[in-house]
Order: sequence, then structure tokens, then C-alpha cells
Amino acid sequence: MGEDDALKQKHELASHSRTILEIAMKLCSALTEGEDSLFDRIAEIRRSLLDLERIDPEHAEGFLQMLENISESVSDLSSSLNHHAASVELDESEFQAMEERMRILQTLKRRYGPSLENVLEYADEIRGRIDAFENAEQTRRTFRDQENALFHQLQSISDQISLARREAAGRLISLLSEETRKLGFRQAEFQVDFSQAEYGPGGCDKIQILFSANPGVPLRPLKDVASSGEISRVMLAAKTVLAEADCIPTLIFDEIDANIGGETAGKVGQELRKLSRHKQIICISHSPMVASCAECHFLVMKSSSEQDTRSTLLSLSPEERLDELCRMLGGGSAAREHARAMLEDNKEVSSGRKHPHSDSGISSISETEKPTMETHARHRH
Repeated sequence: MGEDDALKQKHELASHSRTILEIAMKLCSALTEGEDSLFDRIAEIRRSLLDLERIDPEHAEGFLQMLENISESVSDLSSSLNHHAASVELDESEFQAMEERMRILQTLKRRYGPSLENVLEYADEIRGRIDAFENAEQTRRTFRDQENALFHQLQSISDQISLARREAAGRLISLLSEETRKLGFRQAEFQVDFSQAEYGPGGCDKIQILFSANPGVPLRPLKDVASSGEISRVMLAAKTVLAEADCIPTLIFDEIDANIGGETAGKVGQELRKLSRHKQIICISHSPMVASCAECHFLVMKSSSEQDTRSTLLSLSPEERLDELCRMLGGGSAAREHARAMLEDNKEVSSGRKHPHSDSGISSISETEKPTMETHARHRH
């Protein structure tokens, strides 16, 4: 029971203390203190039982014992009534103090309650705030020490990451240069530029790939100096180098054959085929040498009327695909034989490398007015 409930109960008794005293005094008088009380009547009964004892001692003894028990119970009841009356009797100052305490508790419950338990919880919260305010400087020092320790830890880990990146950069540039030479960049130069960045989840390095396609041309950020085709070829080289580490499943190359042809275009197609062992490749290409590396081919047919223009995607059969490659080569019987030879060569290469459980495929999408799109499906291992 909370203080408010106990105080309410005590106040209820105290407010009726006069009535309780009167009843208790009346009962005590009837039991033991007044004239002709119950205690006096018991005494008369005892005298009569003593007379009975002289003539019938065997039964009188039991009766006397029972009467003694009754006498003790009457005496205990009278004492208890007197004690209870004394406990509820308050003077005026005590009664006023009790009412003042009840008023305070009621105000606290109204502001911070509704129960006294809520008031005590709020008091604990306020004590915590006061303690935090009084110890604010110590708290700031503790947090500052923790911040410094964590920042030193961040610096240490970032330095380790930066060192590992610089070591990996040399290997990446070597592999990237080797791969891009296959794609027509015979004298291109790469460099990984490191600069300081704000500390974060990725460390403290700002990294740029610097690129120069020709000797004597200063190295500059790849995004600023490379054309879309060059960027596509560099991206192809990078993805080939990082094929096993990169988790992106599908890659799209836009005009990767721009400004190249002949042997270089064939090398690009072969590199796409090699990369398709690990990724699904979609390549938009002008080159029949690149498109011939595909394992399936689609044609986009565009039709126009006075009201609208529509594009239709068609899957080409082997013979239709031959027709499309012939068109890309310029048409004619010689172009057709050249297209047939390219398909046969790529078919042999494909069958020679194909894993028995793979479902790899390369699809080309072409249209008469727009570039060809080539899709290399994933080669699962």
C-alpha cells in the first residue's frame, strides 16, 4: 500500500475518532469496567460453579475451565478496544498535519501522476537530470576522451586501408594497361591519383583514375578526357580485370567499338566473350566483328506512319542473323561469305570453351538506322 492510500485510510479513521472513542468506551464499560458488566456476571457464575464443585467436582472442573477461557477472551477484547481507541485519537495539530500531507500528495499526483508511483518515477528522472547537470563537465570530458580514442582508431584503420589501396593500385594499373592494349590503346597511360578526403566509412582517400590515350598528352581524370567509346573500352578492361571480384551481374556497354575497326574490333568482341563467362553483357555496337561474337541476335524494326512510329523487336534465326551481319558489312556475296566465316570462327571458339553445364549466350540487337546491341548472357560455373 502506498503512502497516499495508507494516509487516506488513517484520515478516514481520524475523522471519525470521536465516534470510535465513544463506541469503544461503551463496549469496555459493558465488558469489564462498568457496573453490572459482563466481567461481574462472569464472577457470579464462577461463584456458582465453585458451589457445584463441592458436590460434583468431576463436571464442575471442566465448566470452570471453560468459564476461565471466556473470562480471558472478554479481557482481551476490552484491551484491544482500548488500544484501538488510543491509536485513532489525534489532537487538532496532528489532524491538520495529516490533511496538509494529503493535499500535497494529491497535488503531486495531479501534476506528475496519475499514481504516486508515477510521481516517484518522475522524481528519480529529475534527480538524474540534476546529477547530469552538476556533473556535466565530467561527462563532457568522458565523451571527449571516447571521441578522441575512436578517432585515433578510425585514423589507424583508414591508414591501413589507404596503404592496401596504394599497393593494389600498382597491380591494377599494370593489369589495366595490359588489357587495354588488346582493345586498341597501344600507348595509353593510366595512373591512380590519391588525395586526402574526410574520414568516413570508406576511409580517408579520394581516388581518381587518370588517363592519357596518346603520348605527350597530360594525364587527366578519365571522365574529362575519354570519349564514350573510350570509356566503354576502359570499363571493359576494368571489368575484365575485376571480373571475379565484382558482384554486379549485368553490364551494358554503349558504342564500345567507336573509332576502331578491323583487328581491334575483333579483339573487343573476344574480350566481351571472355567477360561473358562471369557476367551478362549487353553491348551497343556498330561493328559486325563485335556483333558476330554473339550467340543470339535480335533485330529492332522501326515502322512509321502519319500517326505514329513503332519499334518491334524480333529474334533472328541463324539464317536471318547471317543476313543482318551481311547488311552490316555492306551487302553482296563477298560480305555474305565474310559474315558466314566470322560466325563459323566464333562458333568454334565458343564450342571450344563452353563449360558442359553452362548456359552462356551472347545476343545481338540491331536495327537498320541505329547501332547493334549485343547481349552476352551469364556463364554460370
